[in-house]
Amino acid sequence: MRDGDGATWIAGEQGVWRHQGGRTVRLRADRAEGLLVDRAGAVWVAATDAAVLRHWNGRWERLGSEHGVVGYATGALFEDREGLLWFGTTHGLYRIADGPVRGIVRQPGLPSDYVRSVLQTGDGTVWIGHADGLSVLHEGRMRQVYPAPGTPPSSVLALAPAADGGAWVGTYNRGVVHVAAGGAPVRTLVPEDQPFGAEQVRALLEDPDGTLWIGTERGVVAWRDGLLHAEPLPGLPALPVRAFHRGDDGRLWIGLLGGLAWREPDGHLVVQRPGSPYPAQSAFDFHPDPGGGMWIATDRGLLHHGPGGYRAYGEAHGLGGSTVFRVLADDSGHLWLSSNHGVMRVPRSAFAAVDRGERDRLDVALFTRDDGMPSRQANGGSWPAGWRMRDGELWIPTAAGIAVFDPAPQVAPERGAVPLVIDALQVNGEERLPSAPGLVPAGGRVQIRYAGLSLRQPGALRYRYRLHGVDPDWVEAGTAREVTYTNLPGGRLRFEVEVASSLGGWARPAASTAIEFDVATSWWRQPWVVVAAGVAVLGLLVLLHHGLGRRLRERQRRLEAIVAQRTEQLRRTNDELEAASRERELLIEQLAYQASHDPLTGLPNRRAGDRALASALQQADANHGPVCVAIVDVDRFKHINDRYGHQAGDRVLAQVALQLQASLREPGLTVARLGGEEFLVVLGQTTRDAAVAVLERARRAVAAMPLGLDGDTAACCTISIGLVQRQGQEGIDALLQRADAALYEAKRQGRDRIVTG
Repeated sequence: MRDGDGATWIAGEQGVWRHQGGRTVRLRADRAEGLLVDRAGAVWVAATDAAVLRHWNGRWERLGSEHGVVGYATGALFEDREGLLWFGTTHGLYRIADGPVRGIVRQPGLPSDYVRSVLQTGDGTVWIGHADGLSVLHEGRMRQVYPAPGTPPSSVLALAPAADGGAWVGTYNRGVVHVAAGGAPVRTLVPEDQPFGAEQVRALLEDPDGTLWIGTERGVVAWRDGLLHAEPLPGLPALPVRAFHRGDDGRLWIGLLGGLAWREPDGHLVVQRPGSPYPAQSAFDFHPDPGGGMWIATDRGLLHHGPGGYRAYGEAHGLGGSTVFRVLADDSGHLWLSSNHGVMRVPRSAFAAVDRGERDRLDVALFTRDDGMPSRQANGGSWPAGWRMRDGELWIPTAAGIAVFDPAPQVAPERGAVPLVIDALQVNGEERLPSAPGLVPAGGRVQIRYAGLSLRQPGALRYRYRLHGVDPDWVEAGTAREVTYTNLPGGRLRFEVEVASSLGGWARPAASTAIEFDVATSWWRQPWVVVAAGVAVLGLLVLLHHGLGRRLRERQRRLEAIVAQRTEQLRRTNDELEAASRERELLIEQLAYQASHDPLTGLPNRRAGDRALASALQQADANHGPVCVAIVDVDRFKHINDRYGHQAGDRVLAQVALQLQASLREPGLTVARLGGEEFLVVLGQTTRDAAVAVLERARRAVAAMPLGLDGDTAACCTISIGLVQRQGQEGIDALLQRADAALYEAKRQGRDRIVTG
C-alpha cells in the first residue's frame, strides 16, 4: 500500500516494513493483520493484540484495551466518506473518529465502569469513585485503593482534595474515609459502629481552616478539631445535600434536593426553597462566572445568579433534557454541561446573545455515544460529577465509564456538510421519482421522506421543512424524516428541507435540498364553474350543503382507511424488527459460544482456557492462595488413529473430554482443550497434594472407560498428566512450560501416570 509520500508499506506475519527510494526499513516486528492509509496520509495497522496502531509524523500511536478495544484484530480496516475509520476484531466492529472524546472503561485497577465522581489532586493523581469503591490513576498506572481486598464493595459518591495531598472520600454506606497521598493509608473518619459511620455522603469540602463540610441525606455535618458537629449551620433544613462550593468572596454555597443555600462571610445564612425566588427544585453544582455571578446546575436546566436575580436556560433555549449535573469551563470561552442526555458545549457569548434578544436559542453542540462517549448518561447527584485536569482535559463520569474531552479540537471550524437527500415521494400511495414527480391530482395526498447521510452523529441530526405557499414559516421536525400534505392548492409548489447537526440555532444548517411539483387546480375553481355557481346559487344551496357533507364523510372514511392501513403496516414492521432483533441476539450468543469452545469436544478452547488461567492467577494474587496447572495427554493416540481411523480417534477424544468433565467438577476447576490430544486443567485455590488426588481419580476413570471401537470391547486408553503448582508471581508462560516438562517426564517414565514439577 502506498502513502502520500510515495512510500510502499508492507504488512504480514513478520511485521511491518516501509519501502522508499530502494531502501526497505522494518518498523515493527510483530504480526500485522491489516493495513490502511487514510486521507490525511496516516498509516493504520491492525495489530493482533486487541489494538490498532497509527503511524503519523514518524511516530506510532496505539489504541488498545485502555480505549475500549476488545478482541483480536481480523484485518478489517476501512475509511468512509466522512473520514471515520472502521476497525474489526473478533469481538465486534469499532469506529474511530477524529473527535475530541475518548472513553476510559473497566480495566485492571478499575473494576467498575459505573463511575460516580472524579477529581485530580495537586500531584497529578486522578481519583475515581465508582460503584465498587475508589481507584487512582498515577503516572499511567490504574489501581484500586478502597475498599481493601476481601472487603465488600462500597460505592463512592463524593470526593474532595485533602490539605495533606490525599483525598476525602464519601461513601454510600460507610460514612467518610480519608485516603493519604499515593493511595495509602486509608482510615475512616468515624468508626462504622457509631451512628455517623454508616451515613450516605454525596458532597465534601475542606476549608483552609481545616473544617470538613459533609453533605449527607439528612443535611450538613461538619468535622472540626476532631469533633463531629451535627448542626453546624442553624436554620439550614435537614435536606439531602448534593454540592458545596467556596467562592472567592468567602461565601459557602450549598446545593440541596429541595432548594439551595449560602452562608455569607459574616455567618449570615440564606435559604431559598423551590418556587420564588429560586426557579428550580434542586442544585447539583456551582461554577463562578468570571463576568460576575454564579452558574448553577439544576434539575430545571442551567441558572445564572447575579445581582438582578436568576436567569434560567432550559429546553426552550436549546439545552437537551431538563437536568444539568456539572458545569465546567475551557480556555476557549465555552461552558461544558453534563446531563442525562449527553454533554453539551455552549459558548459563553451565546448566553448574552439570548439575553439581549438577538437569538431565541443557544448555540449548543451535543456530544453522545456517537462522538465516543462510553454512555450518553452522565452521572450526577454525586460530587464532583466531572473535573478539569491540569492539561485542560475534561473528565465526565458516566454510566459506562469516564468520557474524556479534549476541548481544543472543538474550537476548529465545523465539519463539512451532511449530505441531505429526498429519498422517497408518494402521491396518493403511488411511488414517484423525486426528480420527476409529475402532476399531483387536485386534493391528492403527498408524502415526502428525506434523510441526512451521516454516521458521525446520526442521533444528533435535526430537520426542518417548509412548503412555499402552504407553510407560513419553517416547521421544526426534530428527528422525524417524513411529512405528509393533503388538499394542496393548485399550481407549482416548492418543498425545502434543511438538516442541522447540533441543538443550536439554524444560522449554520449542515445542508439543504428542495423539489418542485405541480398540483392540478380543482374543478370547482374553473371559471365556468364559478359563473354557473353564481347563477344557480340560490336553487342549489340545499343540495350543495348535502353534497359537501357527503364528500366530507367519504373523505373521512378514506382517511380512516389510510390511517388503519398505515397502523397495520407499522405493526407488521415492528414485529419484523423485533424478530430480527431476536435473531441477531441468538446469532451473537452462538458466535460467542463458538469463539470460546472446541467444536469436537464441547470443552472451552485454548483461548478460553488461557482466560480461565489468567483469572485464576489474578484471584490468587488477590487472596494469596495457591494455583495448580496440569497438561493432560492421551497416551498412544497415534496408535488409535492408525488402527481404528481418524473418526474413531475423534470419538475417543470426545469420550476422554466427557470423562474429564465428569471427574473434575470441583469449584474453581476448568478443563479446556489445548489442541490435538492435549487438555489443560486449571485448579484454582488448590494445593499440589489436593490436585494430585483429584487428577488421580480422573486418570483412573479414563483408564477404566471402555472405548467400544469396532467391536473391540477390550479397547481402552490411558492418559499422562504433568502437574505444577505456581511459585511466587510466576506467569502463564512459565507455568505452562513447567507443566509441559512434567508431562514429558510422565511420558518418559512409561505413561499412564501423574508427574509433578
